[in-house]
Amino acid sequence: MLTVDKNANAQRAPGPNEQLLGDLDFCQFLRKPIGHAIRPLMFWGPKVHLLPAKPIDQLAGSVPSISLNQLLDKHKLSSARRRVLAYILARSVWQYYDSDWMRVKWTAESIHFMKEEPSNSKEQDKESDITAPYFALQVPTQQAYITDEHIRGDSFIHHYPRIITLGILMIEVCRGDSKAYPDSNAESIEMRMNNEYARYRKISMSRDWPYLDFKLHSSKEAYKKVVQRCFDLEIFKDALTIRERRAGVFKEVIYPLQKLLVDMKLLDGLGNVEPFGSEDEGAEIQVSGPPQCRQRATRGKRSSFPDSL
Repeated sequence: MLTVDKNANAQRAPGPNEQLLGDLDFCQFLRKPIGHAIRPLMFWGPKVHLLPAKPIDQLAGSVPSISLNQLLDKHKLSSARRRVLAYILARSVWQYYDSDWMRVKWTAESIHFMKEEPSNSKEQDKESDITAPYFALQVPTQQAYITDEHIRGDSFIHHYPRIITLGILMIEVCRGDSKAYPDSNAESIEMRMNNEYARYRKISMSRDWPYLDFKLHSSKEAYKKVVQRCFDLEIFKDALTIRERRAGVFKEVIYPLQKLLVDMKLLDGLGNVEPFGSEDEGAEIQVSGPPQCRQRATRGKRSSFPDSL
């Protein structure tokens, strides 16, 4: 759990159960294994406060995490689960839009999922929990690291890389073929951003996309419209500050997507993810894709869904 105070000049004395961390202590803390527990950090201006440990609701298994790419390649996710995953990722991007967590580009390789630990020795291994993604932070390269939320320069088609990242993630989740969208071997940030914008915008405008099973054509069009807004050059036309643009992300992407999933009975009225019912267990559905890559998907077991990263 991470709590961030936006006032960089704020001062606050540590509470009775809090520890104030220096730069060296902070690095040592990050390297120290603490087992199945949460150590909340509070960033109060330039100071880092370490709070007491708390229990966690879900125990991660002692196996390596898998990336979003691996999840989409190796696991047959139902259309409903993919839509839920797209919503969770979109909510996470909006939640952290104006924070330093978005300085490193979020990709299908940096977003990871972990398996839950079985409750007892007789219980079978659980699948990776698609509703609890984690961000695998690595030392960024020039290609991955973007310092500004708003990039200026006439060489860029779209000047807001974080909203493009959101659109890309929502397309990746609903892709029909894991080989369909190769990484760009770009020689500069301008080249990479422009190539990604052109490629993924074209996908979002395709008549057949998204390659998922929607019962109603209107639902498919509603999802497509939400994703297309991420590539709209006018989406932040009247937003002068990062806070206004974050509010725009909610208005243009999160709210309409949440409304769509509420209408589809995948979210409750508060935006919390509903557990799948028995109709989602063991049944096969058709995940539609491009003509050359149609595939079948088997729906997974019932699980509960937190909705934050």
